[in-house]
Amino acid sequence: MNENPFAPSSTVEPSKLVTFELARSRVRRVAFPMTLVALVSLLVSASVGMYALVNSEPRFDASELLVSPEASGGFVGGLISTASLPFANLLVLLGGISMFRMNSLTNSRVAAIICCTPICSPLIVIGIPIGLWAALILFSKQYSVHFRSR
Repeated sequence: MNENPFAPSSTVEPSKLVTFELARSRVRRVAFPMTLVALVSLLVSASVGMYALVNSEPRFDASELLVSPEASGGFVGGLISTASLPFANLLVLLGGISMFRMNSLTNSRVAAIICCTPICSPLIVIGIPIGLWAALILFSKQYSVHFRSR
């Protein structure tokens, strides 16, 4: 019976498969910088966000908020953006740790995609190339077969 030559292969050819030790060293080579950049960015964004929240004054009354939602000014938007960037950095940090341990391929891929996103990327200039590097490795079948599925 003829098989479809255009069908995606579900397995990696043994000649293209790398050893576990080589895969682990290449994955860790990108996991360490990704984790380090996410940790630095998490500390910076959390400290800047806390400083902004402590030193800002709410410019609205609760009664004004019921009348017009835009009366809240920049405080609510600042609160949302202050909370979202550290959350994205925390996801990249946890994904980098699971990538370093080669535990969860899904968490590692999500962290690489977040790291590639310009708005969420930790330390944008450094984070985007590291995220692309991690995505190239994580979406390659020759490395992804060595991750434990959990």
